[in-house]
Amino acid sequence: MKITIICKGGKTGSLLPEYEKLKVNIEVLKLGYINWRNIKKLKNKLNHDYDVVCDLTGNFAGISMLVGKWNNISKRISFYRASTNHFSPTIFNLAYNKLMNRLVRKYATVILSNSTAAFKYFHPSLYKKDQRFKVIKNGVYVDVFSKSLNKAALRKKYGLPLETILVGHVGRLNAAKNFETFFKVIQHFKTKIEHKKPVQFVFCGRGTDTEAFKDRLENFKIKEYCFSLGQQEKVYEVLQCYDLFYFPSVTEGQPNALIEAMISGLPFVASNIAAIKESVPKEAYGQLVDPLDVGGSAVKILNTINASHPLTFQNWAITEYEAKKRFEDFKKVLLD
Repeated sequence: MKITIICKGGKTGSLLPEYEKLKVNIEVLKLGYINWRNIKKLKNKLNHDYDVVCDLTGNFAGISMLVGKWNNISKRISFYRASTNHFSPTIFNLAYNKLMNRLVRKYATVILSNSTAAFKYFHPSLYKKDQRFKVIKNGVYVDVFSKSLNKAALRKKYGLPLETILVGHVGRLNAAKNFETFFKVIQHFKTKIEHKKPVQFVFCGRGTDTEAFKDRLENFKIKEYCFSLGQQEKVYEVLQCYDLFYFPSVTEGQPNALIEAMISGLPFVASNIAAIKESVPKEAYGQLVDPLDVGGSAVKILNTINASHPLTFQNWAITEYEAKKRFEDFKKVLLD
């Protein structure tokens, strides 16, 4: 296969060295909104003997699907990686989003998502009756995340206390991750919940080690209860430091961090939004709470901590999200 990745946001990201190791051709093009000059540049970049164009930006794949049609590319795939809109709902943004949605419907030959929740949100009247729609779940390298590692050694490595119960999170600093509720849950623990052992909280993800983030912890008067690790390359090690995983997102596509926590064998408490309910077994629904329910979340965390045998779903998650199976699903769509 000849593979070209077009970075249509106009810049590359942190994965560039990994793609370069694979000798993948990287093209940078700032596409913008409806910029005819840049659309023509995209048309020229795709004007080779490509058999497939796949755009991972959901509705915003509309222009790629249109250009693919102009260039007679036979397979045009739009892939939704989120289950709701992630932009300010201005009149222009909503109108542009609606136009892109229509272009996807008209010109995509395959429409993928990692959750049914995305289809319900973006194409509610179409996805059940149109054979172009298909859910392909995320893949995780389960051997990496399911390994049992030395918790004490890892806590020492990351500067975490040995005897404390650690409730952890993994996620970038983003409104969708619902950090405000997380902070309020910690406040609730601090002032209203009695527990046998000391409980502290760990944040891991891009932006969680910044001074601005630490100032927010200070403003909530919870800084002494928290550890901020920032972005970590070996997330599988960080997860092995935790006793419980808390994931209060208000919106998700398919929650990789929660899936990786399950594969790591961690008990969890998470929000009861549609995309998360779709990503866990029905037996885990009792661990799901309204994402804005501070008191309910705190009590659920406490009860899970105190349980003699807290529920974990490691075997289920390993079977469901094993990378080779899921990537083969995607490869089949690309090549068939």
